[in-house]
Amino acid sequence: MKFRARTLLWIVNKFRFKNKVEKAAIYGLTGQDYNHKTRQGFPREASWCQRWVRCVLFLAFGNRHADLMRRSARETALEVAKSQYALRPFERDEPGDVWWWLEGPGRDGHAAIRVGSEGLAQNTERGNDSGDARVILRISEMRPPDVRARFS
Repeated sequence: MKFRARTLLWIVNKFRFKNKVEKAAIYGLTGQDYNHKTRQGFPREASWCQRWVRCVLFLAFGNRHADLMRRSARETALEVAKSQYALRPFERDEPGDVWWWLEGPGRDGHAAIRVGSEGLAQNTERGNDSGDARVILRISEMRPPDVRARFS
């Protein structure tokens, strides 16, 4: 995990991300929270995907979008779908967009953040080999999201 975290931090510092959310998501995968304290992984439990997305958005924007965040990904998706940040079906996806699914582990839905051209950074029950639940999966491994949003 230390090598992985160091590599991701190098990526964050080396490249200039155009999107604050994408940069915060990559930084969030390193295991550091918004207080720069190392967190020993996120549990593989329902609703932790939403908690991780909330931490990433807080890292990027502070409390600006806190009023939209709810306990579960499903509840948040329904709230965001009514907001000005929701993307319409014809709008193209970009790195930094947040995706929500109404159905997911534990019936709480699921949340992830688009990174790069083909990745989704997320906290998922699938996790990685080290036991940490934070991973980047290919977009092709996921079904299309029910709600997409672009925060600024």
